[in-house]
Amino acid sequence: MQTTNNNIFTYKSNQKLLDLFGSKFEFRRKLISIIIGNLLFSFGVNAFYTTHKFLSGGIGGISVMVQYLTGIAAGISVFILNLPLFLFGLKTLSKKFLGYAFISTVVQSFTMIAFKNVGNYVNFADPILSAIAGGTLNGIAMGILFKNGCCQGGFDIVAAVMKKKYNMQIGSALMLLNAIVISIASYLFGIDKGAYTIIAMFISYNVLDKIQLSKGKLKSVTIISLKNEEIREAINFKMSRGVTALKSVGGWSKKEGQVLYLYVERNEISVLKNLIEEIDGDAFIGISDVEEIKGRGFRTFDID
Repeated sequence: MQTTNNNIFTYKSNQKLLDLFGSKFEFRRKLISIIIGNLLFSFGVNAFYTTHKFLSGGIGGISVMVQYLTGIAAGISVFILNLPLFLFGLKTLSKKFLGYAFISTVVQSFTMIAFKNVGNYVNFADPILSAIAGGTLNGIAMGILFKNGCCQGGFDIVAAVMKKKYNMQIGSALMLLNAIVISIASYLFGIDKGAYTIIAMFISYNVLDKIQLSKGKLKSVTIISLKNEEIREAINFKMSRGVTALKSVGGWSKKEGQVLYLYVERNEISVLKNLIEEIDGDAFIGISDVEEIKGRGFRTFDID
C-alpha cells in the first residue's frame, strides 16, 4: 500500500513538472539557451556598455543605471526588480512562461555579478565600437532566448500582460517601456549616452531579427499536421487570428487532408510556433516574408 501511494505521489509530482516545464528534452533545450543567452548578454553589457555608461533595454538597463548611481551590482538589482513583475504577471500569464522567465532572471543575476569587472580586461576605447560590439552580443543573446521560446523576464512580462489584456503588440509595448528608460538615462547621464544606447539597441534588434527569423515584419505561415482542427481552434481562440483551411492531397500517400494558412505579425511567430508545438511536435511549419497585407486584423506597414 505504501509503495502504491509513493508511486501516485511520484506520478503527480512528475505531472506537475511536465505542466510547468514541459518534457525533459524541452527543459534541457531551454535551460541551455537561457544559460548561453544570459552569459552573452552579461558579458556584452559589462564589457562594452558599463565601460562607457551605456544602458541596455528593460530591467537590465534600469539595473545598470542603479549600479552607476549607487555602486550596487546590477545582478542584485535585476533579481530584486523582477520580483514584483512576476507577481504582476501571475494572474494573467501561464505558469510555464513565468517559470522559465524566473529561471532566466536567476541566471542573469548570477552572470551579471560574475562579469561585473570584465570591462577592466576587455573593452573598446571608442564608444561607437563598444555600441556595435555590445549591441551585437545583446542581439545574439536575445535571438538565442526568443528562438527557444524563452525571455529574460523584466519588461517581457509586462509586455506579455499588455498583449493579453489590451491586445497591444509586444514589440510596441517593449519600445514604449524602453523609450522611458532611455529618456531617464539621457537626463541623468547626458544625451550622448542615450544616443549611443539607441545605436546599440538598434543593432541588437536587427541581429535578433536575423537570428529569430528573417527581417520582414509580416509573415505568411503554412501548417501541415494530423491535428489541424486542434491547431486551428487554438489559433482562433488564443491568438485571435483567422485561419484558412485548404484541401490537400499527399503527393506520396495520395491521402486527402488540409493545409492551414494564415498571416501573422513578426512578433507573434514565437507564440504561434510554441502553440503548434504543444499540440503537435511533428507539425510542418513553413514561414515566408510578406511585403504588405491590407484587411481586417492587420495594419498597413511601410517596409524598409
